[in-house]
Amino acid sequence: MKFSGKMMLMILAMVSTTVLLNAQSKGDTEKKATLEERIAKKTARLQSDLGLDDKQTEEINAISLAYAEKSKAVREATHSRKESGEEVDKKAVHQQIKEIRDVQTTEIKAVLTAEQAVKFDAILKEKKGKKGGKHKSRNAEEHAAKKTAHLQKDLGLNDTQTKKIGVINLAYAKKSKAIHEAARTEKEAGKEIDKDAIRQEMKTMRETQIAEIKTVLTEVQITKFDALIKAHKADKKGKKGKHDKSKKGE
Repeated sequence: MKFSGKMMLMILAMVSTTVLLNAQSKGDTEKKATLEERIAKKTARLQSDLGLDDKQTEEINAISLAYAEKSKAVREATHSRKESGEEVDKKAVHQQIKEIRDVQTTEIKAVLTAEQAVKFDAILKEKKGKKGGKHKSRNAEEHAAKKTAHLQKDLGLNDTQTKKIGVINLAYAKKSKAIHEAARTEKEAGKEIDKDAIRQEMKTMRETQIAEIKTVLTEVQITKFDALIKAHKADKKGKKGKHDKSKKGE
């Protein structure tokens, strides 16, 4: 059977549309499956930690999935508003997500026994502690020591220089930690945080730290040190660019 050029174009258009719809459907299914798999993993951990029976496991998985989809919808709606140039109240969004989680927790507890609820509260408390302390996972001493060790290797510092720079790095690591902890305390107390002022304070502090380190270095080492700082800034800028692109692609 012979097809006219017009008929052939119509057939190709229909085939292309079908393929596109199938691909889109497959992509949506994969995204949903990823969410379902993630929730199934969390539920499996709860089953192990709390000693859930099959009925409890099934109910908690359904609850967790439902609220995960609600949280996802809030984030996607927020992302769309940001993409359209609309001003987004981050505090309100965080509060909305928190309320969703609180209701989810309440519903999960309704499925648990009294003993399991106590264990569940302990798990939530531990998780909250880890989340709140993720920036404290490496203390000031460890952070300063690691930074000094890198400089010793990269700049060829002698023992005297290493010791002096170690003291400088530790002093500024403690100052940096104090600034972050003060800001976190204010945020937890419900106070408005001036992020620009904090960034400027950190920037000024880093510049003073760099100036103090340079007083310990030779001219050759200062040149190398400047090159390291420049490379670090370029690397940081590149990572930020990739992060921004990935957020746009979500």
